[in-house]
Amino acid sequence: MSIVMANLGFLAFSFSGTISSYIDGGVIWKIKMSTKKIDFGRQYMFLNIGFACGALISAEVMNIFPKVDLSCYFAVFCVNVVIIIASCISSQYLYKNTKLPSQNEVRSDSFQKDLFKTLSTFEVDLFLATTFVNGLLYSIYLGYFFLFMKEIKSTNLLVGLTVAFGSTSGMIVNFFNELVIKLFRGTFNTMVLCTFLWSVRYFIFYFLKNPWLIIPLQLTLHGLSVSLFLSVKSVYLKKKAPNSIHNTMFGIVQCLYSGVSMIVGSLIGGQLYFAYGARLTFLYSCFFALGWTSFLCGYIIAIKLWKINVGKKPNSTCMLNTAINIGAQEDLTVLSKSTAEMHLNRKFIPPSLS
Repeated sequence: MSIVMANLGFLAFSFSGTISSYIDGGVIWKIKMSTKKIDFGRQYMFLNIGFACGALISAEVMNIFPKVDLSCYFAVFCVNVVIIIASCISSQYLYKNTKLPSQNEVRSDSFQKDLFKTLSTFEVDLFLATTFVNGLLYSIYLGYFFLFMKEIKSTNLLVGLTVAFGSTSGMIVNFFNELVIKLFRGTFNTMVLCTFLWSVRYFIFYFLKNPWLIIPLQLTLHGLSVSLFLSVKSVYLKKKAPNSIHNTMFGIVQCLYSGVSMIVGSLIGGQLYFAYGARLTFLYSCFFALGWTSFLCGYIIAIKLWKINVGKKPNSTCMLNTAINIGAQEDLTVLSKSTAEMHLNRKFIPPSLS
């Protein structure tokens, strides 16, 4: 059964994982062509709506399939296949009427150069590592949070409400994503906030006993930790990556977040869950998220201190210009003194009357 599930998951996410990166790239070009001011990242609001609708549809289909003596997992994958096919069809219209006349030239001339330059930047590498960390934390949540809900005697209604309220929270946050980014002064600071809220979330899960308290947690923390990071990472890439490597960078980030981190998170989370249980798994995840948040905060503080120190040191060009100006003033002073002495020493000669 595990092998069948793994193969089905591999085939399903091979299609859905590639579609999302091209959707982000297509949305960027649509925004650039639009004459209206549009906030990039707000499209993730519809991701939360789709997640909630998919959960409701899957639940209804799962109630039908046991009557025909088929596994409920087969029902979920049938729904997934239908939605993936619909995504493939709709994505064909995303790039329709999008004219990119110079894109081939830009890609052939500067693609490798731009890609190497972007990936060799320390801040971008730190962003990719943060993407991996958030994907790993999300993987543990997806894999073991709902098992934890069953452990604390949650009903099926509560599980459905948890998904619904989490999607509602994400929809609200993504609608105001630009305002949130401005509030925390940039995309990088916002990603630090998302990572920190994962630690808060897992810390509360460790002490949680009443399953109904999950609903207010979903309303407050799910959108700010999961949904906000999904949009802010795309906004960060839009600002940092050159046009020639937009699709490539979106693919790399999608691979890290939905691929590599999910595999690593499932392996590590599974070992912790079966060895120590759900609560200690959440506690260790809390410490991990808090440690990475501390590292990011240390990086931000170090950058600010470095900028302050650089600002205190006078620039060499400014020093040179200052020296030139001082030297010119000294020359003018000497010249004025010599001119005055010459006028004082000069004898008065009356003008000729002839």
